[in-house]
Amino acid sequence: MGSMSRNKGKVGEREWARYCTARGYECHRTAQCRGDTGQAADVEGLPGIHIEVKRTESLRLYDALAQSRHDAAVGDHGIPIVAHRRNDERWVVIMMADDWFTLYKAWEENPTATDIASTVRDDHVEFKCSRCGATIGCVECGSLDGAKFNFCPGCGAKLEGYKWWLEELRDEWEDQE
Repeated sequence: MGSMSRNKGKVGEREWARYCTARGYECHRTAQCRGDTGQAADVEGLPGIHIEVKRTESLRLYDALAQSRHDAAVGDHGIPIVAHRRNDERWVVIMMADDWFTLYKAWEENPTATDIASTVRDDHVEFKCSRCGATIGCVECGSLDGAKFNFCPGCGAKLEGYKWWLEELRDEWEDQE
């Protein structure tokens, strides 16, 4: 692979990471921090998703998807996708239909995680997703991932109906102080 092609790949990976970050997911390119292991996703930050980025005018669709599937199987075991963009076009995501139906079924069964369970530990209130149990954050520690992204960092469910609750809780605490 020529240096122009490698550079375009790096630029594409950074561009996809910025695209994801602009949509509320803190993503970053992995190649510079792991080296070329052949197993690492091109971009990390979407838990459970193995991302192969292709920034090319002519994509060999099935070859790119086969690469993502292979790397996911020996690497992080995430759902393999290919994020692709040609010049002057929008980003598209390519994935196996069975994986798409798996995601759709999960969304259909619980499109939003409206309940946020809270637990008090050592004077810290931790918030957990009612769908998968992932920790959304802790008020006292200032780590409210859900408040920042509006999606559960564990399962990706949309978190609704909790911001007003957090504001009420903070108001109560301020009144008690």
